[in-house]
Amino acid sequence: YPGPNCLVSKMSYTEKYLSYFVSPLAISAALILPSLYVMTYGLLFHGKIHAHPKFEDTVTLFLQSLLFFSLAIYPTISSIALSVFNCDNQLGLLKADYTQACLGDGSSGELTWIVVLSVIIYPIGTPLLMLG
Repeated sequence: YPGPNCLVSKMSYTEKYLSYFVSPLAISAALILPSLYVMTYGLLFHGKIHAHPKFEDTVTLFLQSLLFFSLAIYPTISSIALSVFNCDNQLGLLKADYTQACLGDGSSGELTWIVVLSVIIYPIGTPLLMLG
């Protein structure tokens, strides 16, 4: 039985990093689907988004699920997001992947934008979500 590492062994560092960044966002988007259904149903059949009788319960459950999911993935995703700043200064390569140049050492702009977004959303955004 192969593990998940077998699936990503042929992916570049940027592709792996992007998959770690996008996967939680996709799961969060899936969590909101029941709330969107209830809102659409309320709007179409009752004239108001919040008119469905299960609106409050569904939105509350979504927010609780999102909070739990965010707390569950926070340590792992944050460490992955911040791993791009852990550089082997002697070689100028990332310690997470010795085939990838450190940021600022001629690395691709694509990875830089992914890093900026992932650091804003996960290590910074998750605690801000908890405060709200």
